[in-house]
Amino acid sequence: MSLYLGLVGKNGAGKSTVCEVLQKKGYAIFSLSDIVRSEAEKQGLEKTRENLIKIGSSLKHLKGPSVLAEMSLKKAQNQNLPKVVFDSIRHPAEVDFFKHHNVKMLGVDAPLEVRFNRIKARNNSTDNVTLEEFIEHEEHELTGKSTGQHLGETFKKVDYWLENARDLADLEKLIEKFLLSFNSKINLI
Repeated sequence: MSLYLGLVGKNGAGKSTVCEVLQKKGYAIFSLSDIVRSEAEKQGLEKTRENLIKIGSSLKHLKGPSVLAEMSLKKAQNQNLPKVVFDSIRHPAEVDFFKHHNVKMLGVDAPLEVRFNRIKARNNSTDNVTLEEFIEHEEHELTGKSTGQHLGETFKKVDYWLENARDLADLEKLIEKFLLSFNSKINLI
């Protein structure tokens, strides 16, 4: 039986860290954003937040709002991987597609100030923003103003939540507790 998880969270909530912890536990990671980054490379575009959002929105407009989920699931199935995490899910249609294929949705969140401090510390090229810009970007992603994303509606479809407000040791305990609960429910089916 395959154990497939979908990961949803706001910017700086700790999705990548959750993926790293799960990867150590044998999960393969498929980021929907990697498809968008690859497309940016093909088009010779810089991987700025704005470009990536435009590319993702364009792909979803041309091929349907669940296209990134479809492409990621197909890759995982082609590799016959038993344990997979699909990261960077940002649209309710992606969640619906994954749930139709028995993928359980895991959400990760943290308070705004914690998330902002994390993105400043990681210092990615897409994270060079002020607090006001960070809040504005989040508002666009939460409300669907960014056509390829609607995190607010996506969050409503999450099966399990992790509050990642503390340190890595705390997060690892939360993940372990979640996996014990998740695996016991899988075994009951």
